[in-house]
Amino acid sequence: QDCLLVTGQGLRMDKVIARLLHAYALRPSTLVIVLNASSLNRQLIREELEMEGLDAKGLKRGSSLSSLAPSFSSSSSSKKTPIKRSSSAPSSSFSSPSSSPSSDSAPSSILCIHSITSEQPEERKALYLKGGVLFVQSRQVVVDLLTNRLPPHLITGFIVMDAHQVTELSLHAFAIRLFRKHNKTGFIKAFSEQPTKLTRGFSKLNKVMKSLCVNELSLWPRFQQIIQDDLENLLPKNNVIEMFISLTPCMKAIQKALVDCVEACLKELKAMKISLPDLNFPDVMSDVLESVINEYLDPIFHTLTTKAKQILSDLKFFRKLSKYLLNYDCVTFYRVLDTFRNNDVNNVSGWVFLPCGESLFRHADNRLKQIEKKKEEKKERSVNGVEEEMGMEESPKWNILSNVLSEIMEGRDVMDPGRV
Repeated sequence: QDCLLVTGQGLRMDKVIARLLHAYALRPSTLVIVLNASSLNRQLIREELEMEGLDAKGLKRGSSLSSLAPSFSSSSSSKKTPIKRSSSAPSSSFSSPSSSPSSDSAPSSILCIHSITSEQPEERKALYLKGGVLFVQSRQVVVDLLTNRLPPHLITGFIVMDAHQVTELSLHAFAIRLFRKHNKTGFIKAFSEQPTKLTRGFSKLNKVMKSLCVNELSLWPRFQQIIQDDLENLLPKNNVIEMFISLTPCMKAIQKALVDCVEACLKELKAMKISLPDLNFPDVMSDVLESVINEYLDPIFHTLTTKAKQILSDLKFFRKLSKYLLNYDCVTFYRVLDTFRNNDVNNVSGWVFLPCGESLFRHADNRLKQIEKKKEEKKERSVNGVEEEMGMEESPKWNILSNVLSEIMEGRDVMDPGRV
């Protein structure tokens, strides 16, 4: 059963996918292609497979198929609930119609899971014919399908990770369309743990499902009772203490300058009469800007003027600055700004000469200095009675972190150190 599974963020989707791949990889006659897997996804899945008995070269003989991934129920409504894990193999909704992985038919051969990166075409063809589970880049899959190096009828199915990133014009969707055109029986299973990214824009979820060629949707929200019960049994009974940290005056001034710069750029972009939805500062600071550019501007990006492209680049830069302001120290933040200002290519950015741009650079510079008023008798040391001393502004979270670490150290002297 083709399906898109959407879970709450942080529910360890890699565990579900790892157990699903574990089941399919036990049958050498199958060929499962995994698309859009990042290096972090591959690392987490590899660790989960190693816990299931997989070593660096393959799966040891006689490995158990217990605790495999829960199946998608094909008889329920669009809002489906996860089925409790069982000690048997996945149901038919997780399998290809031509080959269903099960413990009864599991051979004693080595588990075949490969990650194709820089292999030559003939090497990729040999891996395709060998079967198993292959992590492949979408570009390579498209080329191999078009050149018939990867026969579509040999593919058992596709597993697509981070399905919220799939668009109608993406290579993932193109590869799936080529597969579905020549193979009507293979499965397509997509996974995403970013439900908020499927609600942005007009009918984003429907477009993603259409691009994936799936008709079924399975939702596993965190507030579902079954998931809440599992989390309560798995997570330790610890209290979570939240600490709210206020920004320094200079950081607040920088944030205000960023808001003014974004609004000035958006106003200038609207004056160019480019067909775009209404954007505001929160949209620019989130992933909405990327989705708008991909959906509205990619088809006409070659027709945009240099000034419009520069404004879009500036908006992305503001998004980076807002993250750097909270995550990095004042020196790193100022270095990024100074590099941008000294770059000759960026001299066409009009916001640099606006009052908000000048305020941004001024307050970033002030974070590196401590300005102290001196007495009248020390005027000879400074012409205007102000003396500048280098004294970098501390990040607000450093002091809180230092206090927390001190409390931990004091607690370890009183009680058992425990596990940190």
